Amino acid sequence: MINNKIVNQKIRKNATVKITSLLNKAVGIIFSSKAAQVDGSYENGCEVATPEMVLDWLADGYNYSNADIRLYGDVLTVDLKYGSSEKFEAYFKQEEFDVISNKLFNKAHESEAVALIPVGNARPILN
Repeated sequence: MINNKIVNQKIRKNATVKITSLLNKAVGIIFSSKAAQVDGSYENGCEVATPEMVLDWLADGYNYSNADIRLYGDVLTVDLKYGSSEKFEAYFKQEEFDVISNKLFNKAHESEAVALIPVGNARPILN
């Protein structure tokens, strides 16, 4: 971030030294994905990633030819042009990474099993 303005900087995908350097400076990287289901809904997932995971993803021929790598302020994003079902976000500020990861992972844990309030003598149902 320069002068409190968010900088949107495109990074060449063949700038492997710069990409590797940025990934190694990140305090945390989050990989998120979504997959369409037969019923039209989406299944979302996220996990903490490593620089090696990002570089391996970029090493895939299809991903490399369609990669879109940008630095938005203090966040490096790596995904495919025109939107994607897979995305890496590398954070350079610990506070920002903590806030985002807590939101993502607490939300994921909350959706795993939700107890519905029983009515009358019925037993609780877990979704």
